[in-house]
Amino acid sequence: MANLGSACRSVTSGIAAVLSAAIAFTLVWLFRRIEARLLAFQRPQSTGRAA
Repeated sequence: MANLGSACRSVTSGIAAVLSAAIAFTLVWLFRRIEARLLAFQRPQSTGRAA
């Protein structure tokens, strides 16, 4: 029972690591969607002619 405090801190830091990783991946996914939507006009359009 003496190590209960360190075990609790270990669990808490694990939860914090999982939450921060989830937030990071969510932000990356969101920015990729925003980038695809806002920069879609810069994609080259095919003209049907070979260069």
